[in-house]
Amino acid sequence: MLSRTSAPADATVSRIPADLLQRLDAAAHEELRDLLDHASQSPSHAPAPDPVAASIAWDLAAGY
Repeated sequence: MLSRTSAPADATVSRIPADLLQRLDAAAHEELRDLLDHASQSPSHAPAPDPVAASIAWDLAAGY
């Protein structure tokens, strides 16, 4: 059986204050929302293909 050596918790892990985690989470949500808003408004992006049509297209491309 292998023995596991472990360092004291305070030597390897630093605690992040809860308010900092909340601010990071809020900033991440805001950035994601902004990215999604801009992506949906961009005319250069085509809408997602219909799954059935995409499957048929793949079959045709593969020669089935």
